[in-house]
Amino acid sequence: MTAKEYLSRYKGLDMLINAKTKELSKLRAQKDVKKVVMLECIINADIDRLLETKHEIINAIKGVSNPFYQAVLLKKYISGETLDQIAEATHYSTKQISRMHKSALEEMEKIIHNTEKQ
Repeated sequence: MTAKEYLSRYKGLDMLINAKTKELSKLRAQKDVKKVVMLECIINADIDRLLETKHEIINAIKGVSNPFYQAVLLKKYISGETLDQIAEATHYSTKQISRMHKSALEEMEKIIHNTEKQ
C-alpha cells in the first residue's frame, strides 16, 4: 500500500458513510423500518471503523519528523483540503506545498513500510 492509499482510507470511508446515509434517508421516506434499522447498524459500524482509521492515520502522521509536513498531511487527508487551499492558508505557493506534500509522502512511505515489517 502506498502512502497516498494509506492516508486516503479515511476519506474513502467517509464518502462511503455519506452514501449510506443518503440511502438511509430514502429508506426512512419509504418507512421501511426493518431496512432502516439494519442500515443504521451498518452505518454505526462504519463510523466506528472511520474513527479507528482516523486515529491510526493521525498517529502515523505524528511519526513524520517535520511538523509542517505533518500539518500538510493532516489538512490534506483528514480535513480534506486541496493543495491550493493549504497554500492559501499557509501563504506558500501551490508549487511549494506540492513539493512539501511529496516529501511528506516519501517520509510516510518509510513509516508505513516500517510498520508493516512489525
